[in-house]
Amino acid sequence: MSSFTFTPPKASDIERAFNMACFAAKEQIFTDCQKYCKYDQGTMKDTATSFVHDMSIECRWNQPYSIYAWYTGHPSHAGTYLQWAEHAETVHGKEWTEILSKGLNDNL
Repeated sequence: MSSFTFTPPKASDIERAFNMACFAAKEQIFTDCQKYCKYDQGTMKDTATSFVHDMSIECRWNQPYSIYAWYTGHPSHAGTYLQWAEHAETVHGKEWTEILSKGLNDNL
């Protein structure tokens, strides 16, 4: 008789690997989003933050007019976009997924 037993990683190891992968991806996602952010003398970009929460990566632009800038008006300079993070995801989304996947594989 032959047998095989597979022992999956502990939940705590999976969570640790996920957190490490998300940190690396968060940094790249934030950098990529900021590239396309409407330029407003740097104020909106300077107040932006990113964090991992509930298995999601979130980027926020904390200026009161960021919602206005997101949806209306015109991009301020060449290479900037309305809904800049959506544009960044279109351009870089596959890279972000690869960063997460590599991070998980490297840390498990």
